[in-house]
This record gives sequence, C-alpha cells and structure tokens, in this order.
Amino acid sequence: MNTPLDLLNAEKGERKGKKSAEKTFFGLELSSPEWLIKETGFGLDPQHIQESLFTLGNGFIGSRGVLEEIPESAMPGTFIAGLYDKSGAQVEELVNLPNPINFIVAAEGEKLDMRFMEYIKHVRYLDMQKGMVFRRTVFQDGKKRRFLYKSLRFFSMNNPNLLEMKVSITLLNGKAELTALDIMDDSVANYGGLIYGFRRHFRLMDVDTKSDVLNYYAFRTHTSKIWVAYADFLMMERDGRQVALHDRFYDFELKAGETITFTKTMAITTSLQYRVSNLKEETLRILNNAVSAGFERNAKDHIETWKTIWEHANIKIDGDELCDRALRFNIYHLVIAGFKGNFPMNIGARALTGQGYRGHIFWDSEIFMLPFYIYTDPLIAKNILLYRYYRLNGARSNAKVRGYQGVLFPWESGSKGDDVTPRYAKDIDGSVIKIETIEYEQHITADIAYGVYNYYRATEDTDFMVNQGAEIVMESARFWASRVTFNLSRKKYEIHNVIGPDEFHINVKNNSYTNYMAAWNLEYAHDIYHDLKKNNPQELEDLMSKIRLSEKEVAAWKEIGDNMFIPISKKTGIIEQFEGYFKKKETVVRNYDKQFMPEAPSHYSYSDFDKTQFIKQADTLLLFNLFPERFTAEEKRKNYRFYIKRTLHQSSLSHSSHCLIAAQLGDYLRAFALYLFAVHVDLKNLHNNTDGGMHMANVGGVWQATVFGFAGLSFYSDAIAVNPVLPRHWKEISFNLFWKKSLLKVSVNNKMVSIICYPMNSNQSGIKAIIFNKEFILEPFKIYEFKRKARDIHMRRVRDIMRKDSFISANEDTPVRRISHFLVDHNISSVPIIDSSSQLQGIVSEQDILKVTDSDLSKLKAKDIMNKSVEYVKEDDHIEIAIRIFTERPFRMLPVLRGKTVVGVLSRQEVLSACTGEYY
Repeated sequence: MNTPLDLLNAEKGERKGKKSAEKTFFGLELSSPEWLIKETGFGLDPQHIQESLFTLGNGFIGSRGVLEEIPESAMPGTFIAGLYDKSGAQVEELVNLPNPINFIVAAEGEKLDMRFMEYIKHVRYLDMQKGMVFRRTVFQDGKKRRFLYKSLRFFSMNNPNLLEMKVSITLLNGKAELTALDIMDDSVANYGGLIYGFRRHFRLMDVDTKSDVLNYYAFRTHTSKIWVAYADFLMMERDGRQVALHDRFYDFELKAGETITFTKTMAITTSLQYRVSNLKEETLRILNNAVSAGFERNAKDHIETWKTIWEHANIKIDGDELCDRALRFNIYHLVIAGFKGNFPMNIGARALTGQGYRGHIFWDSEIFMLPFYIYTDPLIAKNILLYRYYRLNGARSNAKVRGYQGVLFPWESGSKGDDVTPRYAKDIDGSVIKIETIEYEQHITADIAYGVYNYYRATEDTDFMVNQGAEIVMESARFWASRVTFNLSRKKYEIHNVIGPDEFHINVKNNSYTNYMAAWNLEYAHDIYHDLKKNNPQELEDLMSKIRLSEKEVAAWKEIGDNMFIPISKKTGIIEQFEGYFKKKETVVRNYDKQFMPEAPSHYSYSDFDKTQFIKQADTLLLFNLFPERFTAEEKRKNYRFYIKRTLHQSSLSHSSHCLIAAQLGDYLRAFALYLFAVHVDLKNLHNNTDGGMHMANVGGVWQATVFGFAGLSFYSDAIAVNPVLPRHWKEISFNLFWKKSLLKVSVNNKMVSIICYPMNSNQSGIKAIIFNKEFILEPFKIYEFKRKARDIHMRRVRDIMRKDSFISANEDTPVRRISHFLVDHNISSVPIIDSSSQLQGIVSEQDILKVTDSDLSKLKAKDIMNKSVEYVKEDDHIEIAIRIFTERPFRMLPVLRGKTVVGVLSRQEVLSACTGEYY
C-alpha cells in the first residue's frame, strides 16, 4: 500500500525514469499532448464554457462535461439525438434529460466540491483520442485532511447506449468517515426563454429498485410521448475486493493511504429505438451484457472504435502544434455529433453540447457540417440527408400554407418537418427582435438540394439518389419555380422578399446568393431528371407518378434557371449582394480588434446596419466556395476585394468561409488570422456564448478551411483537384478522405502533393486528379508524388514590414523617466533594452512603468523594472508567427532579432496593415 508521502510525491510526478502518476488513471494512460485539452483550476465564469468543451458523446447521446459533484450553478446537459418536446415552451426543443453524472462524496458532512471545499490542485483532461474525460483533484477539508479524487468517464462509441464511470477517493493524511452518494438527478430542466422560465419536459413513469444490484427508471416526455429508460449498476472496490452496491448512500471510513473506487455502468435507451413494451427488457439486457463484459473490456472496445474513427477523420498539421491540437478539437466535436442510429437524424446548431438554439437544425448542417461527413464517414452524411427526406411532407405543408408548390424546408427544424423557429429572440446586441427568417430566408431549400448534390458527387450512391435524393432535388426545384416572379421588361425571373445569409438586410429583392442557388437547383433537377430517364427509367416513372411531375414542368425548370436575374454591376463586374445594395450608405471597416477582426462601429446600432453596406457574414462570396469552378479567378478576386472590407463577421459562420476563399485567392495573412479566430472560437469563447454549446457550423467550417482552403482541394464532377497554399510555417498537412468509392491518403505542402488511392472494391479503375493544374490518373495502390515547378510566391517575412532604422531603444542604465518620454513622444508601447552590442536584454513597457509610483521614476533605471522574459520575433520569421503572438498576447510591439541582436521592432499596427492591405 502506498504511504501518504508516496501519494503526495506521485502528485508532483515520480522520480526520473518512472512513469508519472499524473498520466495514469485506473490503468489507462493519457494520450500524447496533441490529443489533450487540459483544464487547471476552477472558476464560476468559465465553468459553463468548460462544460461545453468537455462534452462527451457518441452521436446518440451527448453529455456536457460537468464535474461529478455538480457544483452550484452548474448546467448539466444530457441530450439524445432527435428527442424533442414542446410542453411549456414557445416551440419544441431538445430535451435536457435526467443527469446520470451526479456522484457526491462528503467527509463528515463536508462535501468534496470545487466551490465549497479548498482544493490544492485540480486538473482535468479531455482525451480526444480515447473519447474520455480524466480528472485528478486534491481537496483539503477544514481539518486539513487531504483527499485525492480521481475520475474517468466515457459514453461508449462501441455501444451508443452505454455509460461507464469510475471514481476513486484516496485519503492522503489522517483518517476520516465519508459518505458516497450516487444518484440520478431528475431535477434538471431546460433553461428559460424570453417569456417563460425553466421547463422540465419529462415525468417519471416507472421505477424499479427492487433488484439486489440494479436500478431502473423510465421517463416519458410530455407532448412528444417519447420514453427514456435508465438502468445502472454500481460496484465498489476496496483492498482488492469488489462488492455490488444497491443502496446508493454508502458510508465508509478511510485511513491515510487507503483508496476506495466506485465503478458505475449505465444503459440509456429510448422508444425511438425500441418499442415501449420492450424498453425495460432491452435496457436491462444492454446493462447486463456490459456488466458481464466488465469495465476494462468495455473501455478497450470503446478505445478501439475511436482508433478506427481517427484513422479516417484525423488531420495532422506539422509545424504548428497549437493549430494542430485546436483543429483536432474541432474534429472531435464533429465526430461525437455524427449519428448512425436506426432512425435518420441531423445535427443541430450546437449539436448535443448545450441548449443554444434549443437544439434546432439549420442550413448549417448541409452547407457547413455535411462536407466533413461526406469525405470521412459517408454513412453519417447519408443519415443527415435522410432526415430531410423523411420530413418532406412537413416541408410540403410549409410551402403550401404560403401559396407555393414543392417543398419549403423549415428555417429551424426539430423532430418533424414543420418549422420551429421562435417568433421572438434576442439579437446580437441583446435587443429583442421579431424573427422573420421562415418568411424570407428560404435559401435553405436550395442549400439542402446542394447537400444532396455534394453527397452524390462524392459517393456515387445511386440507390440514394434514385430512391430519396432525386425527390428532394425535384421538389425543391418545384418550389423555386412557383416562388419566382417574371419581369417582363428584363425578360428575367426574379425572387422578391427574401433574406440572404447576410441577416443585416431583411426582406430584400433579388439576393444574389438566393437567386443563384435557386437557378442552380432548377438546373440540377433538370439534369437529374434526364440522367434518371437514361439510366433508371422505371424508377423515374414511379417518382413522377408519386409527385405528379410532368416533363413539361421539368422543361420549365431549365428555362427559369437559365434566365434567373443576378444583379451585376456593368461598370465594375461586381455581383451586387441584392438589388439596391449599392445604393445603401457606403461603409467600410475602419477598426480591428486584438484578433485582427473587424469591429462594429460604435456610432451605429445593429438596427442601423440595414441602411449601410455592412455585412454580417459571407453572402455573395459563399457562392465561390460552393461553386469554385463556375467563376474565374478575376471574378472571385474582384468581389472578394469589395466585400471583405464591408464584412463584420458577426456570425460564427463567417470566419471559416472567408478564410477558405482568402487562402485560395492569395490573401494569405488575412486567411491565417481568420483561421486562428475560427479554430479557437470555442476554445477561447471568442463569441462569448460557448456556454450554450459548441458552434457546430464554425466547427465544420474549420475543417473546410483546412482542407479546401489551405490544403487546396476542390472537386469537379469527375475529378479531384489539389493546389495547396499552406501558411508558411506549416510544414505539411496529412489527412484521409473518401472520393468516388476510394480512400485517398493525402499529404501536402507548398511544394509537393503526395497521394495514395485505396479502392473500396477490386474492379475499380483509376481516379482523375488535377494536381498543380495538370491532369493525371491515379491508379490504385500506387504512391504518387507531384512537385510544384513554379516558384512559391506567397512569402512575406517580418523583415519586410518591420521598422528597421527609426525604432527607439535604450540600455540598462537609461532612466525610466526618459523611457516614459520615449513612449509618449513616439506613441509606442515598449522599448527594447539592449547592451553595447545591440543584444536584447529585456524590454520596458507601459505596463512596467505603470507598476511604479511617480516618486520612484526619477531614481529608477531600465534594469530596475525591465522584463527579462521577452517575447520577440526573428527577422526571417514569417509574419504568421507575429500574427499568432499578437492575437494571444496583449503586446502592441515586439523586438525583432537577427541572431541575438536587435535590428528593429514590429508593431501590431504594421501586422494589421499587412493582414488587411492588398494581398500579394
């Protein structure tokens, strides 16, 4: 048995040459650092954010990363895909179910709790490679006794109905009487809306605690009448003995060095999976099988499944550890959001990580998230689209009540196909506004058709297209054909009264994104019709009979699509975002924040933006990401230059979209600044609302910005194209993707592309590829390496923009008062302190001087207050390095070194000018 001294030393890390106890939990070792998100300490403000970040899940269940003791003000969240209820709410919402993560330990009445008991040390890890959360906390009670608390939990990726959790308590000194309490907390609720308070959407229907070791609970939602069953088993282990516990109040005594461990196994099922009459039987069957297999076997199966998932989903960025881990964090949340269950389900704007947007599903899923699944797990992608297919009747009703034909997909969707958009909500500035998206923001219908196209192009899943996809596309086209208005004077079709992706401008005429997507939808439906007519005539005949479609109607789609009005300036060639946009007050971004992102002008309120040319997020420019082959480089460049100066990025959807096109067009520094923001949106709570859950559209957009932006992938009907434009300090990006029934292993840098093609069946032929703008055929199993012959031109270094001759410096004996005059007279934030050989010794900044009183200034010299731990850049560093430092630290100025010699300074403003100026 370990002594208390041994255990305390283990907390600090064991002697050199031995594995650190910090990295081992219940026989499982933490993954390497690039797979870990680490939490140290505890605070009320970040608590809810951390709960979102540390969410565990498997596509079926999502469980917010609460601490087991559920500190006061915690926001537990247990969500199941597709489980909605409306009772007491304005619209139906994702149900916050009873919280199974509720394990309380008290020492003689004093709860081990991060809020109410002193803690000496706390660390928690989200291990993304294993899909587990590990925790180690050392508590100290009022009697100065210390308790080492460790926990591990996971929701099985191998068995979506299974939860496993371990908790151990070790007394490090003294002796204590303790109580452990394991309860299923059914007091949780959905939080309040604008006009109502907290709501609990379920009631207890069945309890069975008569078994010697098993507990069973069944709940039913109020209006949707869905049943949810929980069954759990608790095991206690001490001194090598294991005992199954029925009574969940357990008293025990510990002496110094003793440990007690609890293992909880739980099965969670719903009537979405099983008949209500069989629910208890199935739940207990799952639980008994899991208990029989044992924790170690269940953990091993879970880890192995994650290993297989990561083989397809992981992206490795070599040369940038922070971006590499942050990207992996975003991919982790995409993985746990993807659902493969026996009923089709889509993904909400916050997935199963929080209650933001009430769990509703938007256009985000098809445009921003779907591509990740198409290219890494097509079965999940298909499930997302089948969710839309099986809700076509609701979309038909949605169109019919507004006087249109075909299908109008709801702006916000839940369990059914009807619209669940609330009538009122808070705007960005906190004001309450009426929500009009369902009446005007109808591009979602074409967005979903685009999702079908995107999936079919990549997978060639003919069965899906014949049986489901074609109906979605054709009914969507039918809607647009009934939605347009013919302008006799122009001899063009128009769409009035819409909202484009830019939601600053409400109820506009001829929004270019909407009109273009509608035209494309009509043309694609026409093409699909003729493709089916040629290759699947009987299936087409059945479909036409089902939806009462005529060939004359299909011909009209082509005519409308070919003659859709897109407002374009004849003078400049710029696509007008909507008709009349150019007449709005001409406004451009003037100020930028620490992240190099635009700041909304303080003299405008949000309600005034519709009178200006300010844009909320990518609108017209989004077309270039969706249809890169349909626009020339000059068309893209011209429109990008115009709109980037007017975009405020007031949506989490915006940064990744602009990063993608910025990278493709050569605006590399801005692309990297946008990427840094997007990849850290939730990790750094950059939108100040991560407590409501992960921003899943941004999460999917980050994947696209990496693969389609920096890695330079694009797709044509029959080919994959690669033309990488990596940030200069990135050495390589490596990833896998599925394309036309083959798995491609791809590695790219700015000078080379390497691809290996693994066909999914033996008779598959080669794949057409366009690498560095040249065509090739990739034969199966052959390693291809393509080198870029042209000189790499996107090279800007610190020396290109730094102040070389006019920078101010001082030596260690320079009076602080004189340095303060330097700062004021030259409007600078810091002065490098150098020796006689111009080698850097430290800096004196505004903050350093503000720390001393006025009376001290006359006596002090630079060496007395300078900061010797100095952040700096080298003159040969790529400017991306400086961008990272300035976004992460509060500096306004950095010394520039050649070797150890100061040769200049670099200011935040100079980097900002490089990021936002004309690209090169």
